[in-house]
Amino acid sequence: MTFYSKLTLAINLAFLPETSDVAVKAVDYLKDEGTDLVQERLKVEKNEIIAFYFFGNHNGGNFIFPSLGVALTGLHGYSVHGPFRILYHGVAQYHFKQDIPDAPY
Repeated sequence: MTFYSKLTLAINLAFLPETSDVAVKAVDYLKDEGTDLVQERLKVEKNEIIAFYFFGNHNGGNFIFPSLGVALTGLHGYSVHGPFRILYHGVAQYHFKQDIPDAPY
């Protein structure tokens, strides 16, 4: 594990101990029960646990995680914990309210 991966893990464990525990269990489950591709990618994942929140004037969206080869749907204000390498993600689609007062961001 690299220095910054260890630092991220330490921060998550210190400030989010319960959700970090859930994240560890989720990653362990994916290592054992995930698709062949996910299992293969997790074997080389350096930063297994990272947390981030979906913020902006949207209701959530479909997020793509190329390091795992998977996508997931997330809701605004909720966090995702897992082997997702926050810098390596994209958004396939955002979901907005019909009466949004400002331009989307």
